[in-house]
Amino acid sequence: MADAVFNMSRLAWFINALNTGKVKNFREGLRDRLHQPYRAEAVYTHLDPLMKAAYDAGAAGAYLSGAGPVVMAITSGGSGDYFTQLQKESNDIKVARAMTKVAQELNVPGKVYITHPTQTGGVIVSADPPYSTELVEFNGGT
Repeated sequence: MADAVFNMSRLAWFINALNTGKVKNFREGLRDRLHQPYRAEAVYTHLDPLMKAAYDAGAAGAYLSGAGPVVMAITSGGSGDYFTQLQKESNDIKVARAMTKVAQELNVPGKVYITHPTQTGGVIVSADPPYSTELVEFNGGT
């Protein structure tokens, strides 16, 4: 029960960090006692080394995504639009390289994707069978 209470408190912490823009609080808000330690020990031995690499390289947060095996890292940029930030303001490449290096050392295959936040949320980009009918046309875009 104590671990469940801890995780719920971290959820509140993380939501507050997102709401206030205090990126430095992400790490504490992403701490977990319910599923990450057990999965790291039993199945995903790459989790702790990859999270350590992300944090050592300057990530604001790192965690096991869903049930795994994906390890996600959150980085922050400087100010303004993502595309106009100076390279020195962003550490996403540094974090990606650090995590890739550790994954290679552990013989863990994978890919790195660098994305950015969006206001759109989840969207359907394709469907089989297609959603379009003579009444509604799905354009696949956002």
